[in-house]
Amino acid sequence: MKRGQRIIPENVPLIEDDAAIASGLLKLLAVEGVKITVAEDGAEAMRILEHSRPDALIVDIGLPDCDGLELFERITARFGRLPAVFSSGHADPANLGRLHSADVLMLTKPYDAETLLDALADVCAAAALHEQPPMNDSDDWNVSNDRAAK
Repeated sequence: MKRGQRIIPENVPLIEDDAAIASGLLKLLAVEGVKITVAEDGAEAMRILEHSRPDALIVDIGLPDCDGLELFERITARFGRLPAVFSSGHADPANLGRLHSADVLMLTKPYDAETLLDALADVCAAAALHEQPPMNDSDDWNVSNDRAAK
């Protein structure tokens, strides 16, 4: 969806184990028209991604069952590359060096709504320059998942 000059993604899983942060971001992004699905850990995020192709991801680095960067690598291997905004209260931007891409950004908590919206728009714009158009039909996404599993 377009907001001013920036394009805001419409479907974004939020992978965040802190309920207060997740609730705040859910409310904040809902005002912008973004559909958020919250996953509290990596396993739940993988289950969510089995059923829909999001426009981008918001991923906490410190999850209870895995490291957010490792989760992103698993997501990429299974479902293909997605634009992502990583966040952490103790972020080490050097960790993102291993991802080497403009479609990935790191935010250090706390951050404001505009910073997050700008980051989402930036990673989606960068991804659009390098990828095919996203599939809109969830059945196509499930077929792709079935092929990836083989």
